Amino acid sequence: MSKKKKNTKTQGRWRLNPLDVVIILVALAAAFAFLQLTAPSGGTPLSSNKSVTLRYTLELVSLPEGVAELIHVGDELVDKVEKHEIGKVTAVTVTPYGISSKNTLTGEYIITEMPGRETATLTIEARATDTGSSIEANGFAFRVGGGVSVTGPGWSGIGYIIGIERD
Repeated sequence: MSKKKKNTKTQGRWRLNPLDVVIILVALAAAFAFLQLTAPSGGTPLSSNKSVTLRYTLELVSLPEGVAELIHVGDELVDKVEKHEIGKVTAVTVTPYGISSKNTLTGEYIITEMPGRETATLTIEARATDTGSSIEANGFAFRVGGGVSVTGPGWSGIGYIIGIERD
């Protein structure tokens, strides 16, 4: 019988060889290329926050009749959930609240007015920060279609942002 010699000097030890160096270089090049392709372009740095004057339109739906009369130009609005100030009312328009439904006989969509309910459309102005990817004021992110729960002096309502303009 022959005895096998154990080479304890190289066992369990990793050695860098030329193929390992090539694999590491290819992985680094791929990571660099990925970062270059996904980085924002146009020369605008990521931290370029601009202060802007924001005018947005908020539609408060299904308000009980008479609540819209409590909304006045100059009212300061506060987000009911996070308690952030989100602007000052510059215009108010009140219309009857209606629900869209489909007439099954004709296939047309009709709006059925709901008695005792109103829709208030508010134009609001606020100072906000444009980060390039979002517009925020006091931690509140403004997005068209975004739901908003607001409160003003003596009234509150729930609605949606239906338009945004910025300077």
